[in-house]
Amino acid sequence: MVMLGHSYGGMLALAYALKYQDNLVGLIISNGLSSIPLTVQEMRRLIEELPERYRNAIKKYEQIQDYQNPEYLEAVQYFYKQHVTRLDELPEPVKVSFEYAQKRRTYAIMNGPPNEFTITGTIKDFDITDQLHKIRVPTLIITGKYDEVTPRIAELMSSKIRDSRLVLFEKSSHMPMWEEKDKYLAVVRDFIFELYNKNK
Repeated sequence: MVMLGHSYGGMLALAYALKYQDNLVGLIISNGLSSIPLTVQEMRRLIEELPERYRNAIKKYEQIQDYQNPEYLEAVQYFYKQHVTRLDELPEPVKVSFEYAQKRRTYAIMNGPPNEFTITGTIKDFDITDQLHKIRVPTLIITGKYDEVTPRIAELMSSKIRDSRLVLFEKSSHMPMWEEKDKYLAVVRDFIFELYNKNK
């Protein structure tokens, strides 16, 4: 089979491949990551590049742990518009996903406060980057130019996985499957077809 994991699902897909890659024909890591510490470091770099108003609001309210302050929430939304999805209108499945995550305790336990870049939960130390060289299956790594899980992270993963291919979506952030839907579907489809033709 070919396994596709997006974002946190990319972490899971990498972990699965390290343990069960004999079950795989190929692997697709879509805007995923192998290291939480590195990802947080990169997201903090992106925060430093925000307009001063939003940058200061994030720092101020995180320091006092006021994650519901309207100024803080406005800054978070600005970050999301730059680095999570650059679409003017969120697709309904994305809205539902965000709402579901807010209602469940799982996100708070594993990730931490209700945003993408303050990771203090149980996954905060997850890092399997030094094991990626063990992955032998053909791997497609997808990233967006403006992705919160930055192209630097995708490039690092690609450098560690011998048989990997990196595709950068120039108009996308963290959700190219919505931001550049047709291109995304074509890239994924072509990769899968190529694998199965090779393994006939």
